[in-house]
Amino acid sequence: MAGAVVKYKPEKVDKMMRIAQASALDVSLFAIRASLPIGGLLWMFSNNFLLFELSFLLVPVAFLEKRKVVKRVKRLQQSAHDMVAAAEKRYDLSMNDLYWVNEWHQPIFAILDPVVRKVLIGSVWSGEWELHDFSWIQRWESAAEKSYSYAGSSSGSIQTQYSDSITRRSSGSYSSQEYGVSIQGYDNPRVVLWVDDLSQPLRVIYVPTMHDAQEWCARIKLMLVDGRTSV
Repeated sequence: MAGAVVKYKPEKVDKMMRIAQASALDVSLFAIRASLPIGGLLWMFSNNFLLFELSFLLVPVAFLEKRKVVKRVKRLQQSAHDMVAAAEKRYDLSMNDLYWVNEWHQPIFAILDPVVRKVLIGSVWSGEWELHDFSWIQRWESAAEKSYSYAGSSSGSIQTQYSDSITRRSSGSYSSQEYGVSIQGYDNPRVVLWVDDLSQPLRVIYVPTMHDAQEWCARIKLMLVDGRTSV
């Protein structure tokens, strides 16, 4: 285990990603929505229209703030790549055939190298990383919460669904069309790794969709079980 270059709190990472990914239109609309009430109050209490106009300086200020955040996000992203470089240096490896299971800004990210048969688990949230042989991974699953809707009601309920990629067994409750229940989608899709670690036997890797989680389980099988070195 080794430290990364940068360490941020999770809520700060989330906030920075939202700002960095915002479009120019979103930034403009946000700044204008903030400028209008502020400028209106200044104009109302001072009877000076110039203060109302000056409030729109928040628009360029918002763009400058986004520019600074984008730079911080790039430094943060670089720290994830620095973890790979640190692992290569410490263990004298050349990890060139990398498969990033998910995005670097997730709670933890995972990188697989089928050539050297290593898996790197890292987190820019905690600033830590770990490198292991493929044999460290004992089992893998795709998981998500199913969201349901009910006929005649806008409310829904959540149930957890696990799918075992090795045995193709599943646990959890399946929904049917009884009582007007229908599945709306999946929340928090992820790949769950069961690993050889008595103190922390699970590593949870969040991915964009349930389809991504299932695909990665299939890729992991190809790499770990079938010995494939390329997809």
